[in-house]
This record gives sequence, C-alpha cells and structure tokens, in this order.
Amino acid sequence: MQLNGEQRELFHKSLLSAFPYISNLRQMVDFKLDKNLNAIAMGENHSDIVFKLIKWAEAEGKVEKLLTAARESNSGNLE
Repeated sequence: MQLNGEQRELFHKSLLSAFPYISNLRQMVDFKLDKNLNAIAMGENHSDIVFKLIKWAEAEGKVEKLLTAARESNSGNLE
C-alpha cells in the first residue's frame, strides 16, 4: 500500500499525536512489528523519525501493519 502526500501527512500527524515520546513509539515498533526503531528510522528529531518510519513502512509494504499496530497500541487516541 502506497500513501499519497496528503495521506502520508495525516498518518505522520496521527503518529506524532498518538506517540508523543520516542520511547513510546520505539516500544510499539518493537512489540507490534518486532523491529528496532533505531535500525529503521534514525533521525534528528521526533518528527523526522516518524517520517522515516512511514517511508520504511511504504518501502517494505508494511503500511497497513504499522497503521494497525499504532491503532492497537493507542486505541484511546482519536486521531
């Protein structure tokens, strides 16, 4: 599944809102995707890491899996 720019931006904002700390995002990626966030998405700041995570998911065909994992890990977040 490939995202268009608007979808990618919305997903980016949603992930930043759902996982306001990199440590929470790192745990979700480890627990739900069985991946090391540092190995797939290093960046200068939180926003950059989330962007690179989304680009990795697109390249690996894991967008739906990332979306599902984020939703399951933070079901209380409305974004």
